[in-house]
Order: sequence, then C-alpha cells, then structure tokens
Amino acid sequence: MPSTGFNLTERRSKVRYRHALDLQYRALGKRKQVSGVGRTINLSSRGVLIAVPGNHEVTKGLQLEVSMDWPVLLDGIIPLQLQGIGRVMRSDPTSFAVSFSWKPEFRTRKKEPGTSTDPIRRSEVA
Repeated sequence: MPSTGFNLTERRSKVRYRHALDLQYRALGKRKQVSGVGRTINLSSRGVLIAVPGNHEVTKGLQLEVSMDWPVLLDGIIPLQLQGIGRVMRSDPTSFAVSFSWKPEFRTRKKEPGTSTDPIRRSEVA
C-alpha cells in the first residue's frame, strides 16, 4: 500500500510548522515571577513548542505571555512580533509546550538602532 505521508498517530487538530524564532516569555498572574528567552521548535495557530537554554522555572499549568520575533517586516521596514497568551501543557528540562487561549496577534516592535531595517531618510536620497 502506498504511503500517504500522514502520521496516523498524530492527534493534534492543527498543523505544526517548524520555524526557529527567537522569543521572550513571562508568567502572568500572582505566582512567582518567571521569565526568560527561548526559541521555537514548532508552532501552530493554537500552540508553540519552545526550546530553552539551560534550566528554567516553567511548570505545567503556568499561564504565560509569549512574544516571538517574526522574520518578515511590515511594509518592508517595521519589525513585528507574534504575541500570544496561553497555558503550559507540558514541561521538561530543555523545553515546554504552550497552548494558546486565543489566536496570537501581530504587534509592531521597536527597531534596534543602526539596523538595516531603519527607513531611508529623504535627505539621504536627494
């Protein structure tokens, strides 16, 4: 029988995309303040799997805000972040998975001075 290319044991309802995006996360609520940086392993419209360097204090059930640096610029010049809020569904020493409470949203982010994404000033063109 020919292979269909589908993993028949996959139970997720949303397709996961393998993207390595830098991100920041922080805990929400009154619990102990937890924050850090990481990198996406994969993501979907409903969740993200995050790799973290070294030890982290993220535990199952923790509510997090996650901000991912998006690789595409708005109008070719404005940096974007994809932000979402969700709960940690599982956690191990090097990674954790977050299920978003609602669909993540794009937000503009500050540009770093002197980067190639700085807009060209009219005086420089003339």
